[in-house]
Amino acid sequence: MNEKFDFLPLGSVVVVSGGIKKFVIVARALQVNINGCKQFFDYAACPYPEGMNGDRLMYFQHTDIS
Repeated sequence: MNEKFDFLPLGSVVVVSGGIKKFVIVARALQVNINGCKQFFDYAACPYPEGMNGDRLMYFQHTDIS
C-alpha cells in the first residue's frame, strides 16, 4: 500500500535506517536506471558534511529514514 507523505526539503540532513552516518538530501522523486531496470526512489543524498565525491549518490525511500 502506498503511504502519503510530504517530501523533506532539499538540504535536510538525515540518517538512513541501520546506519549512523549522516546524509544531506540533494534530489527528490528520482527514476534511476540500474542494470537496465528503471527504479524509483524518493530521495538521493550525499555524505554530510563531506558533500559530493564525484557523481556518487545514495538513493533511498522515505520509509528508510530513521
